[in-house]
Amino acid sequence: MSYTISANQVKHWLSLKNLVLLVDIRDASQYYRTRIHNAVHIPLEKIAANATSLKKYPRIVFYCTSGVLSKSLEGLLRSHHFQNAYILRGGLLSWK
Repeated sequence: MSYTISANQVKHWLSLKNLVLLVDIRDASQYYRTRIHNAVHIPLEKIAANATSLKKYPRIVFYCTSGVLSKSLEGLLRSHHFQNAYILRGGLLSWK
């Protein structure tokens, strides 16, 4: 299963008012410098500890700056049996 998704698809979901949790996994300084509107900050190293609560959302989109860091989440998403989680292909750079 591929967990990647395009920025256009996420924007489409948001335009339809579908519930999407955007999660910025970068460090705090990067998050506070620039982020996607309404995104929450959960650093990469805390995703596993928050897996149970995150799985309650209908759709979750994880992102970093370029998509490289987020790509490392695929194994974690598989091991925690996420069915509703995606990685923003191209990261924050693809959002603009």
